Parts: sequence; C-alpha cells; structure tokens
Amino acid sequence: MTDELEARVDRLESTDAIRQLVSRYALATDSRDLDALVALFVDDVRVGADQHGRDALRAFFDRTLREVGITILQ
Repeated sequence: MTDELEARVDRLESTDAIRQLVSRYALATDSRDLDALVALFVDDVRVGADQHGRDALRAFFDRTLREVGITILQ
C-alpha cells in the first residue's frame, strides 16, 4: 500500500471511530448506562475544577442526568 493510500485509509478509519464514539455516547446517555458512558472517557478525565477520574465523572452524570429527565440524542 502506498503512503498516500495508507493515510487515506487511516483518515477514514479515524472518522468512523469518531462517529461510533458519538453514537455510543448518545446511546449510553439515553439509556442511562453510566458504566458504558464513563468508559468512553480516559481514566484521568477532569471533572469540574477540582475532581478527576471516572468515579467523579460517574457521580457527575448520575446527578445531572437525574435532573434532566428523558433525553433523545441523535
């Protein structure tokens, strides 16, 4: 495979991965699957000004999604 073709394939695969990430985020949010939702983020995700990690993110999503009610993300 040529360098140009490899670069094009890599770009297509990267674009598809981003689309899948968006879809997984929407599905996890709408279904309130907090485990799947926080798994989409890096281990040391920053949450707010002074918190880090998936446990903090899970608590944040748990609290805020209860306030929002039903969501339909597309």
